[in-house]
Amino acid sequence: MKIKKFAFGDKDTAFIEDRFGDLVNIIFSDDNNKGKTLVLQGIMYALGNDPIFPAGFDYSKNYFFLQFTFNNKNFMILRRNNSFSVIIDGEINILESASEFKYFFDKNIFKLPEIVHRGLPKIIDLSLFLQLFFVGQDKRDTSNIFNSGYYNKSDFVEMLYALNDISGTELSNEQIQHIKEELKQLRVLEKKLSNEIDRFNINKAVLENVKSSASFNAYKEQEVRLRKINDNLVKLRKRRYAERTRLNNHLNLKAELNSLNRAINMGQVSCENCGSNNIIYKSKDISFDVSNKEVRESILSSVEKNIHLKLEVISRIDFEISELQSDLNSEISKVSPELRDIILFKDELDNAGSLDKELFAKQRDIEALSQKLKNVTIKQEGLSNQQNLLISNIIKVMNDIYKIIDESGIQTFTDLFTKKAVNYSGSEEQEFYFAKLYALHVIFKHKFPIIIDSFRDRELSTSKEIKMIEVLDSLEKQVIVTATLKKEEYNSEKYETYGSITALDYSSHKNGRILTEHFQSEFISICNKFGVTIL
Repeated sequence: MKIKKFAFGDKDTAFIEDRFGDLVNIIFSDDNNKGKTLVLQGIMYALGNDPIFPAGFDYSKNYFFLQFTFNNKNFMILRRNNSFSVIIDGEINILESASEFKYFFDKNIFKLPEIVHRGLPKIIDLSLFLQLFFVGQDKRDTSNIFNSGYYNKSDFVEMLYALNDISGTELSNEQIQHIKEELKQLRVLEKKLSNEIDRFNINKAVLENVKSSASFNAYKEQEVRLRKINDNLVKLRKRRYAERTRLNNHLNLKAELNSLNRAINMGQVSCENCGSNNIIYKSKDISFDVSNKEVRESILSSVEKNIHLKLEVISRIDFEISELQSDLNSEISKVSPELRDIILFKDELDNAGSLDKELFAKQRDIEALSQKLKNVTIKQEGLSNQQNLLISNIIKVMNDIYKIIDESGIQTFTDLFTKKAVNYSGSEEQEFYFAKLYALHVIFKHKFPIIIDSFRDRELSTSKEIKMIEVLDSLEKQVIVTATLKKEEYNSEKYETYGSITALDYSSHKNGRILTEHFQSEFISICNKFGVTIL
């Protein structure tokens, strides 16, 4: 991927950057608040990232434009909030949500990896994928991914496995044996606690009935399985409803546009109130002038593609629902008539005091370990070894490059993330993120640019900075970083005189005012390429 142009703004003010070179680009200034971070975060936002803009900047009012080449194709993206318009080699595609854009990205730009997330297979969101090559300035946490919450570091590692086609879980014989030993000890404790609970004043008839029909533990295991299956079914049905609603909207829009085609062919169409010949179609946050024949036909073509995409997505969801429904029916068929007695027994156990709480905890431990054994899936022999080797190779490259950047450094990286209690300070944090992005590029040889915001902050010395630039320059790929220079560095024209660097000076921008009227006309012309009318 080679980024060619970025722009953002509204109907009154805008900013355009089209000076990007094919190799190392350094966006710099002699002070903060010149718009460097807005440009980098805007680029990532246009690519589908979650918004992480600085406080005080209202991104929701702006349009974000990105032009790049990838695999010999030309792409242009225009995003406003969660609405996207994408032009591929002249064809317009309209996506009305971040989810739609993700599937479009997966199908037309780059095949996104799929992981098992919260019990279901899921194509990862772009907010996680982009962390393969992007380090932002804000919300950094070396012990986790950026903006952790819905995803976490385990999901990031699973993404790396999927990219290398080594997804899955494998337990060694020793691990399986260890789990079985734990289960054995827990069941001994469970029996001991059950015997002690029997001494309480519990209805003996109910107790005998339950013991002859099913164990309390079996009921709990089944209850958890049923709840998990049902929760996943509810999520999938909500997704299917949302996708079918979007599909219906696309079908209605297609009918309206075809009707409009006929109306325009038959005679002039004008607004009854104002007499204007312009007809506007609003797709959530982006408005298109559909009185323009080329724009209208492009939108129709895009809608047709979206209809096929939605049908594919719905078909996949239907299959997943069918599989889960089959599992649910199988579980329900196992429920015996005596289940009400088990529930009654449970209610009495709840009053049996601390012993019951301890028993319940042990039963949950047994359930968790039993489920772990059941979920073991060996996709290929030696899968765990391959996964461990991948992470080891990444860490080795991280340590190798770290020693080049900081010859006297005392750090030794042991994982892709630090432990929660470990926080790198000063330049160590910069070196850690730099080493990780570099290693991910070396190991995966991905085709995306390396993008780092504020890459020399946090007391990074000049000598380390120069070494980093030399390393980035040696990759012979597009790199975009930002830096704030001290006055003496700026006056010496530090970057303008360095090798093949493309130096982009933002010092002339007014503090906090990168958007100006100067780019307004050109920005409106960019939006017009999409048939978009800025309201």
